[in-house]
Amino acid sequence: MALFKALTGTGRLYAALLLVSTLLVSACGWHLRGDYQPSPAYRNIVVLSDASPELTRILNRQMNLRGWKVATNNQNAPASIHIEPVSYDRRTLTINSAGQIASYELTAELTAHVSHEFYGDTDLVVTAMRRFDNDVNRVIATTTEEAEQKRAIQNELVERLLLRLGALHNPMSS
Repeated sequence: MALFKALTGTGRLYAALLLVSTLLVSACGWHLRGDYQPSPAYRNIVVLSDASPELTRILNRQMNLRGWKVATNNQNAPASIHIEPVSYDRRTLTINSAGQIASYELTAELTAHVSHEFYGDTDLVVTAMRRFDNDVNRVIATTTEEAEQKRAIQNELVERLLLRLGALHNPMSS
């Protein structure tokens, strides 16, 4: 505050302009975070999924919210995406002083096969990772925490998949 008082009238104006412009730029970045448009080549797409019903529901909802037109058959869309089941890998991350598992690392991988009538086939692979604690005295709490982490991973996998799909053959993302 003393620095602001020490500034002259012009200095205060520059400082105020700098502050306002910084706030505006950071606010725009926050607003645009996660806001992306589908590639025109893949805007109309058929979704085929062998993944869990929960992940498929999340994917369809996010695609509809972000501007994709999810078609029901290949006659209505030039592209299709086939989602494979998510593969999870849980490994021990740390061990406590009693030799018991203290925390786990949960890694997931999602593979999607994308086909387009003009661009051909492309495989997209996205991964996500979470860490969670293991309470050896409360097994149900650990199981619940793992289930919550899997739900969070599913959301992250869908987000990453849509980012990759949105950039695929998109002239605006280059």
